Amino acid sequence: MKVSYTGIKSGLPAKLQQKLDTKFAKLSKLVDGRGEKRAHVVVTSERHLHKAEITLHVHNHQLVGIGSDSDVFKAMSAAIERIESSVGNK
Repeated sequence: MKVSYTGIKSGLPAKLQQKLDTKFAKLSKLVDGRGEKRAHVVVTSERHLHKAEITLHVHNHQLVGIGSDSDVFKAMSAAIERIESSVGNK
């Protein structure tokens, strides 16, 4: 899965990036199928609150998950979990 990030200026630490890659790999298996899978992560910060919006492009459809937390990683994890729960319900 190709993942692109917007709004993260200095990048993520290697350890956190590895954990996110693992979560995206799990998500990729859930939406298993043919075709290119792409995800776009947009992170915005307002004071001490980070908001992560993840848009997953699969089979000409878009799945969107939004999460917010004071920690960037937790916000992104929440957004991924929202997408996982919507895929699991279908």
